[in-house]
Amino acid sequence: MNRLTKLMLFTVLAGLLTAGCSEPAVVKEAAPKLNKVYYLLDDADSSISEEIPERDQMHMEYSHYNDVGREVQITAEITNKPSYQVQFVMSNEADEVFTEPEVSLASSNEETSTYEVRFEVKEDYFAAHPDVEVVYDTAWEQSKDDQKFIILKSQTSISSADVY
Repeated sequence: MNRLTKLMLFTVLAGLLTAGCSEPAVVKEAAPKLNKVYYLLDDADSSISEEIPERDQMHMEYSHYNDVGREVQITAEITNKPSYQVQFVMSNEADEVFTEPEVSLASSNEETSTYEVRFEVKEDYFAAHPDVEVVYDTAWEQSKDDQKFIILKSQTSISSADVY
C-alpha cells in the first residue's frame, strides 16, 4: 500500500473507533408548553383579562434554585400603575411533567411588584424518561377581545443528566 492509502485507512479506522466509543446523545423530548400567564386588573372581573400597556410590561427571567436543577423559579417584575394581579396557568398536559406552580409576591414598592412562580419537574417523570432533556416554552400573555398579546416568550430546559 502506498503512503496516502495507509493514511486514509488510519483516518477512517480512527473515526470509526471514536464514533463507537462516544457517549449516547441526549434525546430531546418536547414537554407540554407552559403558557397562559395573565395579568389581571385587581378591580376587574377575574374572568376578564385586559391588555397591559407596553410601559407596564415586565422583565422576566429564569433560574434553577436547587442543587439538582429540577426546580425552576420564574421572576416577573411589573409596574403597579395600574395594579395587576398575577395568574399562572399550566396546560392540562403539563400535569404529568410538572408540579403545581406556586405564585407569590416577592417584593413590592410604590412603583413595581416582583412576582415569583416556582415549580419543578416531577421526580417520577425523569425516572420514567432517563436521558431526556425536557425543553419547554413559557410565555407571559394578556388578552382582550379574543386577541392574545405575548409580552415575552423564552425557552429553557432541564436535563435528567443534571438530576442524577
